[in-house]
Amino acid sequence: KAVVYTGGGSRVETNELGIGKVKLTPDKPNLKLSLSARSDRGAEVKVTKELAVGEQSNGILLNADGAIYRQGQTATLKVLSASKAKRVFLDVVKKRSIPRDNSY
Repeated sequence: KAVVYTGGGSRVETNELGIGKVKLTPDKPNLKLSLSARSDRGAEVKVTKELAVGEQSNGILLNADGAIYRQGQTATLKVLSASKAKRVFLDVVKKRSIPRDNSY
């Protein structure tokens, strides 16, 4: 668990997996996002990133109905992209590597 503070002063608590949600409404073409987080044990990290708002890219957005899945659970995924490509390839990662067989 951690507490995350945004540059705008918002405070967000994460769950036991460290996942939290922040909603932002950009008011400029470039958004400077500053986050700092502190764990229950006192570990702290700070990050600042500048994001281009409204700029088209070849990136994709993958929305999932959950953050973590157990073996046998079904994941419902939605892929959004500005690209006109009709296919998306998805690698499943297990313990920081891509399994070579069906041992998911």
